[in-house]
Amino acid sequence: MKLKVLQWNILYTDSINKIDEIIKQLKKFDADVYCLQEVSEYYDSGVIEKLLKAFPYGAYAYADEKRIENRVQGNAILSKYPIIEKNEVLIAPRHDYENNIKREGRVYLECMLNINGNKIIISTLHHSLKKPNKPRDKEENLTKELLKENTKNFIFTADLNTTPEEDYIKELKNILKHCGPNENEKNLHYKTTNIFWWH
Repeated sequence: MKLKVLQWNILYTDSINKIDEIIKQLKKFDADVYCLQEVSEYYDSGVIEKLLKAFPYGAYAYADEKRIENRVQGNAILSKYPIIEKNEVLIAPRHDYENNIKREGRVYLECMLNINGNKIIISTLHHSLKKPNKPRDKEENLTKELLKENTKNFIFTADLNTTPEEDYIKELKNILKHCGPNENEKNLHYKTTNIFWWH
């Protein structure tokens, strides 16, 4: 069975101001599953409502439920297939961050899909930047523990905010099989956005 997965950090400001165009682009890719980061509900912008209207099977998780400063962002998983279970884990609360600009909180979102009778777990997260952002070590350790819990039919996607030579990437490869994209391929931020797969 082949599964087409799209991983995309849609950028905080774009998810507010360009969500209609983003939805058009998502539909062009015609993926089976979309994993998105920086999905924003700034000032009740209606981003999630528009995404769920365009893609009926969806789940989302926000790192800040109290809408502090009216700024809320998190991750979303949209699927052509029914989502039968959802799990979210707060990787780093806002108050962990010393730098106010980076105090966004971080959340891991995991969904179990029913794909023609087969159960597949797909997950996504968005890490904070590396040091001197101290909570990043906590994020990595907790993520590794979460990934070790899934031993089959599992797909992990993420904006890891790191580079291929980091020890963290090497550790993830000991847990999961890396299946794209090419690590030498630069993206917009010159960071790696990796997909790992444990079968």
